Amino acid sequence: MPVPVFLVSLVLLASCSAFQLHRKSGPSPPSLLPSSAFSSTFSTPSATTCPPFRSRRLPTSTRLFASFSSTAAAPSPSNAYEEGFPHAFEDVPREFLDEIEEAACRDMLKAMRSWDVPVPTSLSSTGYVRATGVGPSSLASSPPSPSPPVLLLHGFDSSCLEYRRLHPLLSPHVDTFALDIMGWGFSQLRGITEFSAEAKRVYLYGFWKHVLKEKKMVLVGASLGGAAAVDFAHTYPEAVEKLVLIDAQVYIDGVGPMSSFPPPLAALGIKLLQSKPLRSYAGTLSYHNPSRYSTRDAMHIGRVHTLRPGWDQASVRYMLSGGYTTSNKITSLSPHIETLILWGKEDKILEPKLYAEKFIEDLGTTRAQLKFIEECGHVCHLEKPLLAAEEIVQFVKGGREGGGGWVQAIGPAYGEERREGEKEGRGWLAEMMASFRSTGGEGGKDGGEEGRREEPCGTCHDEEVVDCSNCDGIGSYTTYGRTVQCNVCKGTGLMICRDCYDGEAEDIEGIRLTVREAAVRLGRIPVLSSLSSSTHE
Repeated sequence: MPVPVFLVSLVLLASCSAFQLHRKSGPSPPSLLPSSAFSSTFSTPSATTCPPFRSRRLPTSTRLFASFSSTAAAPSPSNAYEEGFPHAFEDVPREFLDEIEEAACRDMLKAMRSWDVPVPTSLSSTGYVRATGVGPSSLASSPPSPSPPVLLLHGFDSSCLEYRRLHPLLSPHVDTFALDIMGWGFSQLRGITEFSAEAKRVYLYGFWKHVLKEKKMVLVGASLGGAAAVDFAHTYPEAVEKLVLIDAQVYIDGVGPMSSFPPPLAALGIKLLQSKPLRSYAGTLSYHNPSRYSTRDAMHIGRVHTLRPGWDQASVRYMLSGGYTTSNKITSLSPHIETLILWGKEDKILEPKLYAEKFIEDLGTTRAQLKFIEECGHVCHLEKPLLAAEEIVQFVKGGREGGGGWVQAIGPAYGEERREGEKEGRGWLAEMMASFRSTGGEGGKDGGEEGRREEPCGTCHDEEVVDCSNCDGIGSYTTYGRTVQCNVCKGTGLMICRDCYDGEAEDIEGIRLTVREAAVRLGRIPVLSSLSSSTHE
């Protein structure tokens, strides 16, 4: 579970005695890495480039890294981006990674890549910093999408795993990267002189130049990642075409009084972030429905990067640097940068009326649009990923007309169309995602007592779906010598489990929604191909 810095400061500094939530912004810290530190003379890293490591779902019983020594996937047909090389997680105890249950997280870990991005030697003596994250999935269009690439930035003391549910939904439609911000996640920790907001900005600039090949991008930031996105767009407007801010902490500057703490006391406070009780409490506050989403597995995913040597020192140095100061930058963003603000209507960490609506006041409706997400807390990319994906794809592709590819790619595969009279931005996809409900999602076996059976379903093991009896779970079958998509399951290979479905038997739409939700969770969204949706001629 990502830990928003607002929440961390509140819990952490309460234990040390006081955090002023709405303090006035102080002056920006002195410049350590001027924006001119980069020059066009930077050379390309000499790291070996390997073929992309394709993601596939492993059974829970399979050890996560069993396939790392297997043959690599075929090279990407496009070299539009720097491919990097598979990340090996040398400094993370493998047993902790193997304990992760959520399929989406396991897939992302297996798809994780590394890039050596150029930085000034004042930041790293080698002139490079090891960046980690995931790039466009194997489902991404080839040649590259005509839309700008999307770069996802996580929140405070989190990792790119925060986007484990959103990334695979975006990748089939836009070239999507989820990146570990320097000093957090699985990025390089050793041999770096600074972890300040300015240093992180320079690191992002190196990633943009080297990996994205200086293509104008859509920068997506959640919580403190929103501050990182605004900070970067303000300094390097030539690199950013659009911004997406998800419950973004832009109007709370700095890190509170912790920036003036003695280093030993700051280190003691940071160490608390590794504790399981604090991580669990963070999940409780971050979700609208914590009993379903704030699970033991979610907590484990949210803290696994803190087991790396040097994690605490990197976070201490960030806190002592003063953090991000962005409240005075939002109004001076380039007028050419469009902004989409997504906000959970039930956000208990950043009050929607206090923070979300201020973006519209500062940017105006011609430059920004604000969309509230019902029944959602601080992390819509985890709690409502399908709705978040729909909004982002439409925004990236230029509105309803440009975003039609999203509906065409998924809607007809399930025999669904956007229904007449629906509200703007709240199509069938927005209604489709009520929650993830199994061990594959964050509503697993530790999801609380509310709405949960005492014993798991013996037929589907609480997945709520079983293999389709019409096609034996394959999603297609052969008839008259021709392979066709199964009309019963619409290519997913899944059908509702009759033993545990708790809806009305006559509610066909509800059954379809449950199956679609499970198909996304289990990675069974059918890839559109030449298969016909009809049975036979």
